[in-house]
Amino acid sequence: MGVFNANDIRGIFDKEWDLATAYRIGYFLPEILDSDIIVVGRDARLTSGQIFDHLCRGINDAGADVIDIGLCDTPAMYFTVGMYGYGGGAMITASHNPAEYNGIKIVRKGPAAIGYKDGIAELEKMVNESKGRDMDKKKKKGRIVYKSIEKDYISFYSEYTKNIGNLKIVVDCSNGSAGVYGRKILAGSNVKAVYINEKPDGRFPGHGPDPMKKENLAQLSIAVKNEKADIGLCFDGDADRIVFIDENGNPVSPDMIIAILGKYFLKAGKETILYDLRCSNGIAEFISECGGEAVMCPVGHVFLKKKLKETGSAFGGELAGHYYFRDFFFCDSGWMTALLVLSVLSAADTGEKLSDMVNTIRKYYFSGELNFPVNGGDRESLYSMLKEKYKDGVKNEIDGIRIDYPDWWFVVRRSTNEPLVRLIVETKKENELEGRIKELAGLIQTSGSK
Repeated sequence: MGVFNANDIRGIFDKEWDLATAYRIGYFLPEILDSDIIVVGRDARLTSGQIFDHLCRGINDAGADVIDIGLCDTPAMYFTVGMYGYGGGAMITASHNPAEYNGIKIVRKGPAAIGYKDGIAELEKMVNESKGRDMDKKKKKGRIVYKSIEKDYISFYSEYTKNIGNLKIVVDCSNGSAGVYGRKILAGSNVKAVYINEKPDGRFPGHGPDPMKKENLAQLSIAVKNEKADIGLCFDGDADRIVFIDENGNPVSPDMIIAILGKYFLKAGKETILYDLRCSNGIAEFISECGGEAVMCPVGHVFLKKKLKETGSAFGGELAGHYYFRDFFFCDSGWMTALLVLSVLSAADTGEKLSDMVNTIRKYYFSGELNFPVNGGDRESLYSMLKEKYKDGVKNEIDGIRIDYPDWWFVVRRSTNEPLVRLIVETKKENELEGRIKELAGLIQTSGSK
């Protein structure tokens, strides 16, 4: 699969893309974004500095200026574009991918995310068609202007630290961008915080940058139990995603947090809460019980952000640990999510713990996301085979194929940024889950996607 994906640009650096490509992406960005000023941030990956230099040289050679916000988390780039009204932004990061990857997330003014169909495909075409020729440099070359956003960025979050009580927490920054502003953001609250893997380090020495992988939560789980903490927070590599550990050291499925925060937002009145099609049926049911309307969406930040803005919804979330807020420019922020969850926990009645909240919501038996390497096979033929075999179920094709039955459902979809097929199964009966997983895994592997 290529590096120009549904939601961003991402791949193994110096193998799937290189500095020459970074320069050409920069050169065409002003045209794609229709802006002569572009905000550029970067994470701590070892190649991010080189990519920054070449990306910005391309932007400048096209005659546009760069607002350099330095080493930061991805939400800080969204904040900068939204708060100051810039015409677009680019964040150099590969998010949760391993250290050898890097990439670029791009937004228009707003910030409005651009996906493959509304900008990335055109950018890919421009880059590919320009290979082998020199770019025409504009007579008036653009500049790089450094802008410190720290004071305003931390001040923005201070509004959300006021209602946080005397909790003890453990924060795992995963050696990613969460460590850039983390202490200063939490300094405005009453929490007692213990930090692990705080220093940004693009080698990710503590553990991998994907908090959805159980092995990457092991350190945090142990620390929460040893510290007798109320909660643990684990950020991904660029801090736009977060996964929580409860007071017993157990990971909390991210869709449970959608329900918990859904209830928080519904206290102000009826709202539409968005969730992606991989989430437990218990989420929509809980939101409905709380007086809200739950709307199912495709996977991916481009889709969720657009839907959030279209509906004017207060909040939406994904199983992968992305949470989107109307009050954060319709974008995702791991830190805003953390502060709101801490506020909910602080306000809990009769000492209710995070595990208690989750147990109230969880009704079914959920597989979580299971991954299968793709070495061949065709996506559409796989979907067609599943539709035929399970033709008596209710089909949903907004993203991959989801088929529902009264007492169980499954979804199969291709990853947009990794060569994987992903499977999720949920059942009403515990003894049925394992059998359904084996059945579907066998079909996926037999199809050639193994």
